[in-house]
Amino acid sequence: MFSRVIFPLAVALAVGLIGWHNLVSAHTQEWYADNIEAAKEKEAECRRRLKADEQLTKEELAECQRAGAAVFRQGKFVKSLPRTW
Repeated sequence: MFSRVIFPLAVALAVGLIGWHNLVSAHTQEWYADNIEAAKEKEAECRRRLKADEQLTKEELAECQRAGAAVFRQGKFVKSLPRTW
């Protein structure tokens, strides 16, 4: 009985902590534009992982795209204005 309760709680706690880590470590494209060296490092890591045929999660892929966009724009981030029709 004890292990039936503790094990699922431990698994839920571990998944929660892993999920929380992903939320904390995610950066915006604006952050990468301000920290262009970190963006270049992240983009290089992403390229290495993709060339090695590693599977990336959706969150990791989105992070790579944000870093790559900042590097492509050379750190020049311009916030878009919403359009009304």
